[in-house]
Parts: sequence; structure tokens; C-alpha cells
Amino acid sequence: MRRIITWGLSEKLPSLKELDLKRENIGDQVLGEVFDGHFNNTDKNFRAMYAILMGGVYYLTLHAKMQENPFCGIDLQQPSGQEEIKKALKQFIELAYT
Repeated sequence: MRRIITWGLSEKLPSLKELDLKRENIGDQVLGEVFDGHFNNTDKNFRAMYAILMGGVYYLTLHAKMQENPFCGIDLQQPSGQEEIKKALKQFIELAYT
């Protein structure tokens, strides 16, 4: 999946665009069914918050596999580093709900 995402970001091909749109449609459906109802009529744009989180996760995943270096002192090659990122993501989502 990492290779496909990297390929899709670096080349403009109709088949990759179609795959990206399929991913987007599935994500849109999940966001609509799971989160939108909770955040309607609030000042929080969960979709924008989620987009920033997912963009960060994509980047961290690609960075960890392509560079194999720590990022902000966190080694995502190690299970402990992966757990720290999961913990932070959970904290962000909990903050959104408060």
C-alpha cells in the first residue's frame, strides 16, 4: 500500500487516480456513518482534523519505511515507537470529542 500511495503521489496516472477516488469514497462513507452525526452543529470540523491526522500517518509511515530514521525522536521501526504514535492519535481523537 505504501508503494501505491507513493506512486500515486509521484505520477499522474488515470488508474492511480481511480484507486485514490475509491479510497476517498470509502473514507467518506465511513466518516459520514461514524463521525458526522456527532460533530454536526459543533464548531469542530472533524473531517479536517482527520485529514491532518491521516496525512501525518501517511507521511510517518512512508518516512519510516523509506528513510528508516527516527522522526521527532520516535523510531517507527520499533513497536514502542508505533505504540507512541497510536497513543497520540487516540489522544487527538479524544480531544476532538471533548
